[in-house]
Amino acid sequence: RGVRAEAGVLRGPRGAVAYAVMVHFDDADLRARLAVRDALGVVGLDLLEHVH
Repeated sequence: RGVRAEAGVLRGPRGAVAYAVMVHFDDADLRARLAVRDALGVVGLDLLEHVH
């Protein structure tokens, strides 16, 4: 079983946001790990767009 977590603070001209994300996933292969990494990247981009 895989776990990936990320937390941080983003600031921009429109505001600031603190976030924490944790994902539990089936860590059977590299494809699963990369999919989780990509999904967390999407969350990060959404938050970045919110503050900029």
